[in-house]
This record gives sequence, C-alpha cells and structure tokens, in this order.
Amino acid sequence: KVLEGDCETAVGVIANINRDIVNIEAELFSLDGEKRFYYKASKNLSSAQELGKEIGEILKKESKNSYKR
Repeated sequence: KVLEGDCETAVGVIANINRDIVNIEAELFSLDGEKRFYYKASKNLSSAQELGKEIGEILKKESKNSYKR
C-alpha cells in the first residue's frame, strides 16, 4: 500500500517471528531491473504493522520511485 505498486512492481518481502520480535526483510527493484533496494529491520511483534509501513517508506524514498512508470 505504501509503495502504491501495481502488477509490474517487483517487490519481495519475508517476515519471521522469534518469540515477540518480528524480523522483516524487503527488497524492491527498479522498473528496468537494474537497481535493487534492500532493507532489513526488527521490532516488537506489537509494532509489526508500523514496521512494515516504515520499511515501505524507506524503500520508496531510496528508490526515488524508479519502480514506477
């Protein structure tokens, strides 16, 4: 939702939970596939949704919307 992507948006996310900590790794690729933007972070499980939004904002900023037409 944060990225406002479509079916051409190359994004991958994996999350795992260890006790009360959620670990999220996400990557986003430019539309031409030449640039990769990656971020990894962890937070308390109760803040998982907030963490997902934060990572989306970081990837969006770093990529300068190069993943969109």
